[in-house]
Amino acid sequence: MEYYVFAFVAIFIYLVIVKQYIFGRIEFKYVLFSYIFCLVSHYYSLALLPSLLFIVVVKYRRGLEKNISIRHVLAVLSASLIIGLIVYFVSGLYEIDNRVVIPFESVANRSGVHRYTLLSISHINDLFNVIVLLAPLQLLIAILLVFKEKSKALNKKLAIFYLIVIFYFLVFLVLSNTSLTLARDWDIAAPVGLMFAMLLAEMLMEKKMYREALLISIVQIAFLIPWFAVNINAGKSAKRFENVVEYGNGIIYPDYMLSGYEALRKYYEHNNQSMKELQVLKKMVDLLDYPQHYRLFINRNERISVLDNDRYTQNQIWIIKSLVKKRNALKLKSVPVDYSISMNQVDSLLEAVSLNSYKNNVLDRILAALNKDERDLIRNRNSLVGVRAFEEGKLELAAEAFARCLEAEFHDPKIYVLYGSTLERLRELDKAEKILLSGINRFPDNPEVKIALAFIYIRNRVKKEEVRNLLMQAEDDAFDDQQKALIRELKKHL
Repeated sequence: MEYYVFAFVAIFIYLVIVKQYIFGRIEFKYVLFSYIFCLVSHYYSLALLPSLLFIVVVKYRRGLEKNISIRHVLAVLSASLIIGLIVYFVSGLYEIDNRVVIPFESVANRSGVHRYTLLSISHINDLFNVIVLLAPLQLLIAILLVFKEKSKALNKKLAIFYLIVIFYFLVFLVLSNTSLTLARDWDIAAPVGLMFAMLLAEMLMEKKMYREALLISIVQIAFLIPWFAVNINAGKSAKRFENVVEYGNGIIYPDYMLSGYEALRKYYEHNNQSMKELQVLKKMVDLLDYPQHYRLFINRNERISVLDNDRYTQNQIWIIKSLVKKRNALKLKSVPVDYSISMNQVDSLLEAVSLNSYKNNVLDRILAALNKDERDLIRNRNSLVGVRAFEEGKLELAAEAFARCLEAEFHDPKIYVLYGSTLERLRELDKAEKILLSGINRFPDNPEVKIALAFIYIRNRVKKEEVRNLLMQAEDDAFDDQQKALIRELKKHL
């Protein structure tokens, strides 16, 4: 995860130290150290390198700035921009699909199409909005003062330095592919506001325009009040972010969109807002059906099975229909895997949903809401066949069904528990132990598999020390008080 506060602070320190160096108050080595700090904080500080080179040139060519004007500097900057654009097109960077340089035209990969391009309306609109948000007045007033050279609005060396800093950072923003769009990745652009604010402050202080500086500061704060009003409240900020995330739909790659949704999902998870998290996960699955997002949805839905049984059931129906639809699409293409998910993964997820639905006594309601093909697909799940056979005492049939689950790469703690228990009842103790140990290795934090193995050891009066260790570990990972009570009861047999 990227964190821009340190980068912002580093750039602020760099700007302050350069000013102190220009006025002869500190040595050059501090300028160099502050720039290295910028680079360490974030690689986008490379955009400040031309400004450092200017300071180096001034250091070894004293008085150089007296022979050049701001217009000369602008000419050099314009020429460098033209050269940069030539390199951009000639090198093929304009059509390369990456997260560094923004493409000139739409690019596509297997996940979708990226339409957020150099001259796209959405990109230009974002750049405009970033400036309006970060530096609406500073930009206008600073430009006016810079071009009025006769007014001596600022020390020329410092003015050239700021011009170079701002120019190349803006070029970086225009040409960089922020992936999330600048509307969501606005914190990358935040130093622009700092640069303009410090430039304008220097100009006004030079001209002793303290009242004007105060007035502009007040107006700037007024521009920021709506921003603070929204973001001072976590709920309002999350709601705003929901809207901003939607902004990228159809503009950027679905993979890029997912990173925004994932941040939102983690916020709701952290705040125990299961319903909201499930809504976000639905959007993530609809956007690009990665198996991990299906699994998260299935896991989070289990949390509301008791709290809101109707909502739980509807969510189970939705996930089954989504998975069956994906399965049919893969079958139609005659391919075992596409960009995001494989047929085996789809079948494994269907096993999990079916087993959970049966365990929570909503399977019949779910089957009634499915069409015939969907019902047949769910009814014939190996996990359901195994559970029903186990409950009916058909242990050999149950063992075969559970074995097929594992062969099909459906790995669930419940399957390991049921399979191990089935084998133990069939008196295949070595095989039962092997299966349950495999389950513990796969799910080291799950207490159910450890309890099942401990129970088998206790029933067969073997490995007391291992039982003690298993129960201690299971107690540490216990899901609830009921499970802890079961563990305490088993400990009595030691």
